[in-house]
Amino acid sequence: MGMFDSILAVCGNRRVLERDKFSGLHPSAYLLALIVFQAWHALLQSAILFCITRVLIAWPYLSSPLLFGEPISCFVTLLLITFAAQMLGLAVSCLVKRNEHALTLAPFLLIYELIMSNTLFGLPDWLLPLRETTIVRWGLNALGSLYDIDALPWQGEGKLDEILEMEAKEATDAVSGIDLGPDVEIDTSAIHDAIVQLSIDPSVMGVNHDLAEYAATDPHVLFLWAGLGVLALVAIVVALVAFKRKVDWR
Repeated sequence: MGMFDSILAVCGNRRVLERDKFSGLHPSAYLLALIVFQAWHALLQSAILFCITRVLIAWPYLSSPLLFGEPISCFVTLLLITFAAQMLGLAVSCLVKRNEHALTLAPFLLIYELIMSNTLFGLPDWLLPLRETTIVRWGLNALGSLYDIDALPWQGEGKLDEILEMEAKEATDAVSGIDLGPDVEIDTSAIHDAIVQLSIDPSVMGVNHDLAEYAATDPHVLFLWAGLGVLALVAIVVALVAFKRKVDWR
């Protein structure tokens, strides 16, 4: 959503910029104005996305609210993700000279973000450092930490509960059908409870409820926000350097 807002912002206006340099246009001032505009655009987009998702999505309840409160923290996270993506698009727009080149690079950047973030696909250990360069990694971890995703049950755990409930019902039905005489009464409720309350280690299903990257704490969320800010700042520096080099300001 954010990257495509800015990926044509410079390369699409390169001829105009080459002409306006003779009128005294300063590259840093122009790029700063563009960043401010993109930030305002990110604010509006994030506000719309936030409002729509609040209506359509039942967000999980966070048992230990963070310092800024859940609504504000969610909005800030969406804003930082969008702005970082916009700055990535701006950097690409400053690095290339034609719209076609920018639009060709865009799908590859999206693929890189999805794969190297280590969220949809597992990465070998030697590629794991690259996940720190993706906006997806910092953004999804921030949202996961914000809503304490580690505390939520996995689908596998829910399915296991269904299986235990089904087995408990079958066991109690089978025991109820056994006739041990008038003086013997079988406590089927105890059998049902014993089966349903069986304790099974979730790790056997690949479930981990103790991931440090989803720690629902203020310091961790602030750390993830800082990561998004650093990525945006790096993209701004790249954009500024590339802008001065690609557009002849002599």
